Amino acid sequence: MSAQIMRVDRPLHQANGLSDGTDAESAETARGYVAYCGPYRVSDDSVVVHQSEVSLFPNWVDVTASRNVVLAGRRLELTTTAPVLFGEEQLTVVLVWERA
Repeated sequence: MSAQIMRVDRPLHQANGLSDGTDAESAETARGYVAYCGPYRVSDDSVVVHQSEVSLFPNWVDVTASRNVVLAGRRLELTTTAPVLFGEEQLTVVLVWERA
């Protein structure tokens, strides 16, 4: 599986080169983007387990993450099984996909 999640309001860099952003621009860019990928398995009818092999956030490399799954018609909902630290807050994250 591969997840790429981006804030839509990320500011553009002043320079156009991929690696030419200032440290502040690069930090802001990374704060607005989450990416990870690797194999997954279904542990039962309502839980999927992701094994991240690649991640923008290095602490997620070689880490297993479980997600509660709800599949209803054209809609797939994945919810973290435990809160995720985001800044100063512990958040339960819900990702929703709907088939077009």
